Parts: sequence; structure tokens; C-alpha cells
Amino acid sequence: QLDLSTPEEQKMSGAYLVDASLTPHTERLVAFDSASVEEGSTTANILGKQAFFHAMEVILAGESAVSTELTENVYFSITLRVEELLSEPFLAAWSSPELSRVCLITPQRRIDCDDVIALVPSATLHLSLTKDTYERFGVVGQASGLSRRGVFGRHAISQSLTALTPAARARLLDALQHCMPGPLLFHGCASVEVALFRSLPSYQRLRVVEARSNPRAAAPLFDGRADEDLLSGLAEWCGMIACRLDTRQQAADGYASTYAPDCDVGPLTSIACRRWTGLLSHASVMHMIADVSAHARRTKQFAAVLLWGLHDAPLAWSKEHSFFLGGENHHTILFHQTGHWLLCHPGSLDTPP
Repeated sequence: QLDLSTPEEQKMSGAYLVDASLTPHTERLVAFDSASVEEGSTTANILGKQAFFHAMEVILAGESAVSTELTENVYFSITLRVEELLSEPFLAAWSSPELSRVCLITPQRRIDCDDVIALVPSATLHLSLTKDTYERFGVVGQASGLSRRGVFGRHAISQSLTALTPAARARLLDALQHCMPGPLLFHGCASVEVALFRSLPSYQRLRVVEARSNPRAAAPLFDGRADEDLLSGLAEWCGMIACRLDTRQQAADGYASTYAPDCDVGPLTSIACRRWTGLLSHASVMHMIADVSAHARRTKQFAAVLLWGLHDAPLAWSKEHSFFLGGENHHTILFHQTGHWLLCHPGSLDTPP
């Protein structure tokens, strides 16, 4: 049932392309088979192009699911003045291993209406500015690619902090002080606590985790096949879990109808779910995938990771953020007992990761 007949599809090495009728704005569900999170792997190459995630849910099946240890990410808030942001100690620390996996973003700002500032682990500062701010900024950027009615004159600026000359640093600092004179609130995410940020008076550790468990539930059976019906059923089952719906098969009278995902399930077991909400970095997500893969391999049970991309980030897919219609910055990762997984990405062929 897999259609790999066109030249474009054949170029996508290791990808299975499946009809995705559940996503109204897309034509395909692209599923990549992978077993490694190392640099250069399929998973790292795809997820590495998206620096910011808004939420992640982990679904584990098996009697040990509730007690399984998972890597916790560090989610925090800090307040920085632009002088601190571009200070010599900060720039020097940003090129150190401690900050090599940290991302920062100004929270609660809309990508189509407000000024958004972000720093990614490559030590690059990304600015998405309104027309008024850009005209006062004084640093040349690129016209925004955002295409939505009512959005005019936005510009995007990207600047590597490790490659700043003294003159370029002075110009950038002057522009930021002129347009954004007050302290800036950032939300950040790191794999471990960062001493540079923890020493700041404004540092506050944030933790938004929701944990749920069901000691008697039927987990789906998954053998790793990229079959259209199987993947659709698994996606529906994961969606029902994420929406907090009852997935139990319930008997009903003939006049009543009940909905159940179209996938085979195994015997009753324990299912545990944990959802992190806030800001998640690429490094945090990769650590979690490795943990869940180890759990699936050890318990021989089904597992899944659901990822939601951050809509209001100035950067997505290694370029300026655009308006997504089909959920192509969200992912479902399905694990089977060998520890391998399928990374499912809804999107048409002209918007792949």
C-alpha cells in the first residue's frame, strides 16, 4: 500500500510515504525508520532542523512503565538586559560546552504581530521584527517570508554571536538598546542546569510536568511495519491518549456506537504517560528518545513520543518560521520492541523536514 513511485519520493531515502486522511491540509504521512539519535542519523537530521518544541508526551506500556526513569530537561526563566546579552562573559560562555545545547526565546510573543527574539545552540541570535521596530533598528535584515493577510514589512535578522567583531557587536548593541531598552524576559531549556544562568538574581526554575497512569489498559501491538492502516490506527490511539480519552474497548447496545482505534491491542498491562509543557530544546528531545528506545527494548512493549512544535518561534526547519497548516512541525514517534522507531511527519511533499 506504500506509494514510492514518483522520482521525488524515491529520493527520500529510508522514507515511507503513506496517505494521511486524518490531516486535512496535507496529502502524505512521511515515516522515517531509525534506530539512532547520534549526529548524522535520520532522526537527528530531521529534529535538529527544529530548534524549539512546545510540548512532549511520552507514552510507555508495561508493568514497569510507571517506575521508568526518564531524563528531565531544565526549563527556566531569566531576565536579561541587552548589555548582559552581548557582554564579553556571556559571549565567551556561549561558545563553551555548557551552553552548547541551550536555547532561549522571549515568551508570549506572537510571530505575526510582535517582536520575537531567540538564541539557538549554534550561538546564533534570531530576531523577527515588526515593520516599526525594523525601521528603527538600523541593522540590515531579510524581508520576512511570512505570508498572511495583514502582515506587512516584517524582517528577520540572524547574527552569529561567536563571529561578532567589536564594531559589529557595538552596532548590534546600539540597535537593541534603541529598540528594546528594558530588560527582556526569556524562557530557556537545557539538558543540565547552567551555572551562568543560575547565578543571575532573576533565574527561576520552571517545571510543568503532568503524569498519569492506568494499571489496566490494552496497549497496541506494533511490529515496526509502515503499513497505512496500522500507522493510522496507532496515530489514532496515541491521539486519544493525548486528548485524555478513554481507549478501552467498551461493549454497547446495538443502537449505540462507540469509537475505538483501528489497531490490534495486546493483553491488559500498565500504561504511564508524562507530558512536559513549556519550552523543549532539540537536545532534550533527543535524550528522551534514547530513554524511551531503551525502555521499549528492555520491556518488549509499545512506546511512543508525541512532539508539538512551537508555533511562535522565529526559526523552524533551519530557516525563518512560516505558517503551518498541516501540523508539519509536529511529530509522532512509534517504538517497537527492538528499540527501532518510526518518526512520522505529517506534510505534503513540498513541505518535508
